[in-house]
Amino acid sequence: MVHRRATVLRRIPLAALLILGCSTSPTAAPDAAVTPMDAPADVPHVAHDAGVDADAPRVPRPSDRCPDGGALPYPEVPEISFETPLPDLTLPSSDGPLRLGRYYTPCAAEPRLLVVRLMAAWSGPSQHHAAHTRRLLELPEASRLDVVDVLLSAADNQPPDDRDLADWRARYDAPPTALARSDAPTWRALSIGPQHLPLLLLVDPRTMGYLKFFDAPDTHDLPYEVADALARLDRRARPTRPARARYDDRLPLDAWEMVQAMVPRARPPADPTNAFADDPRAAALGRALFFDPRLSASGEVACARCHDPATGLADGNARSTGVALGDRNAPSVLAASGQRWQFWDGRADSAWMQALGPFENPREMGFTRLGVAQAIAQRYATEYTAVYGALPPLGDRARFPAAGMPGQPDWEAMSADDRRAVDRIFTNVGKSIAAFERTVTQGESPFDRYARGEIGALSVAARDGLGIYFESGCAQCHHGPSLSDDSFHNIHFDSGRVDQQPDLGRFEGVDALRGSPFRADGVFSDSPSTGAHLRRLTPVESMRGQFHTPSLRNVSRTGPWGHGGTFNNLRELITHYAEGRDRRGDLRTTGELDPAIGPFHRVESTITSLMALLQSFAAPPVVP
Repeated sequence: MVHRRATVLRRIPLAALLILGCSTSPTAAPDAAVTPMDAPADVPHVAHDAGVDADAPRVPRPSDRCPDGGALPYPEVPEISFETPLPDLTLPSSDGPLRLGRYYTPCAAEPRLLVVRLMAAWSGPSQHHAAHTRRLLELPEASRLDVVDVLLSAADNQPPDDRDLADWRARYDAPPTALARSDAPTWRALSIGPQHLPLLLLVDPRTMGYLKFFDAPDTHDLPYEVADALARLDRRARPTRPARARYDDRLPLDAWEMVQAMVPRARPPADPTNAFADDPRAAALGRALFFDPRLSASGEVACARCHDPATGLADGNARSTGVALGDRNAPSVLAASGQRWQFWDGRADSAWMQALGPFENPREMGFTRLGVAQAIAQRYATEYTAVYGALPPLGDRARFPAAGMPGQPDWEAMSADDRRAVDRIFTNVGKSIAAFERTVTQGESPFDRYARGEIGALSVAARDGLGIYFESGCAQCHHGPSLSDDSFHNIHFDSGRVDQQPDLGRFEGVDALRGSPFRADGVFSDSPSTGAHLRRLTPVESMRGQFHTPSLRNVSRTGPWGHGGTFNNLRELITHYAEGRDRRGDLRTTGELDPAIGPFHRVESTITSLMALLQSFAAPPVVP
């Protein structure tokens, strides 16, 4: 989708468009009521008209539609299509059912404009639109607008519920007219090509027909688009399109604002589930534990084995090897403190819970929680008690064996109170390691300097790559300070499993999370209410093959890439995205390809420019 042009689509088969690797939006609704007017070919994110031509308006006058003064019934439309009016859907909202028919005014003397925005909570541009809704609501024409936002996907890329609506509402700088939720398949007919969000519809409430359709438009362009649509409905001269401002002659202003929000945070966001997250004594203990290989069955595998500062806090291997070869590539922990979900499959929901998993994984450290507790008592008792208080009498082997974990006889023979005491020590070990990880910071990369206004910090190729980054949809999932949406997507990467079977990812990770006592809403959390969302979390078919979006911080130094480590260089990785190929049926993938992942032009300049950009994200982490 590089340098997308505004083109008119007239019943071009979708399969043909995907084979061409072309962007199909922004564009007009196919076979609209009137002939669209072409926009400048070098301007991305500009929709064509789908409603009224300035010289030959075809929207009926109120007197033509309502000759007897009676209201017309809502058009009978079975489903959403570009070729029919918007159906009278009833959508759930926090204020009760919302009928789109509420905005149908067939006999209105003065036309209004219905603005429908289809959004996803994980989408960077959707978040940006929500946070700048005031730009719509403070337009001179705002009194004639109804802005209806429809949330299609929750933050974890699952169908939203009322709690997700409440979380999403908190992102607004000014509330829309209405906020409702729906499922993405209902609206998929409007996604001609890759589903870059938000999708924005300008609708004539007198006919409920589409006037214009936008794919992730720039909020700075909307004042003209709204004024233009209303002028057409009013049958008056249309305004002149203003020149579009670009930062660095490349980026639409929305893209530049999003770039500025991508600089690293000075400090990670607070973790209320870890009361010791910012305790320097806990961090000092955590640092020692992070680099201590004795907390493993072989005595040779530390956390730092797979999260080496020299390789961007990853390990540089296709699949990580602890005491045995694993199935997955080790993701960097550099951004972990700023994310809710941990591991490729999301089986941990805090940085401290993530730190506990490898200890008892038979392929990673192959240790046990009792073994960890005994090591604390023997080597770190002074440091531990200074932060967390007295240890239980771990030297009493009758009560506290040398090793053990749930499912093993020595562990099961212990009293419930003693098992709880060991679990508490184990938890505090994780919280200490998480506290240490919070002190590791991202060094300043060339990209960060550019984001702070130093244009020359990036090469011309990297700057071109940044424009492509937004045009091709990378910013949908890789945005914000961590360059990750902290969500889950199925992009049909190959499995890295030793047995060559498909990796189910999130589908299995949810069960592992639900079965753990160390979740954010569990008894070892310092703020169980923070994890209330976990009570409604359950594996569903759409999670099959989904994996957590990794941070792009230091991405050029953390290869091989993919959860299976199957991409050996950045060119291979970028080409996979550019192809956007649905590989269902391939034995090394599983589940449905995410509709947000779409093809873009695979020309050499595109690949090399994106490679240059990804390399600009690199800077050595600062490890205290």
